[in-house]
Amino acid sequence: MKKEKEETNYTNVWMAFVDISAGDSYIFTELIDMEQKQIDNYIGAWCYIVVIANNISDALDIISKGLIELHFQLNYVDSIRNVSTLIEDGEISEKDKREIDSLLTSKYIFKILDKLCPYVEK
Repeated sequence: MKKEKEETNYTNVWMAFVDISAGDSYIFTELIDMEQKQIDNYIGAWCYIVVIANNISDALDIISKGLIELHFQLNYVDSIRNVSTLIEDGEISEKDKREIDSLLTSKYIFKILDKLCPYVEK
């Protein structure tokens, strides 16, 4: 008899879509790893962040502290949702799910997902 594959529990995983910029005395383009740094006037970016937390309040706290640790600041939280719900609703790509799974198997509780959407001053 085959052992059934154990399902991963995503109940304590949260995904937020946020606006970030460089922290005080830091330059945004020096904090990000981009293939092309042709545009030196990027001042911030929209991105997805995934965290492991017991509740939404803790998730927001981890996001803020994780960004500070990386010398970013949190400007705005557009949305935050539980990953279990996103998976249930079919709103997570396989690539993002793999990144979330890698976070769950690591010693970390915070991860900026792969794609940043940088912007310049308006």
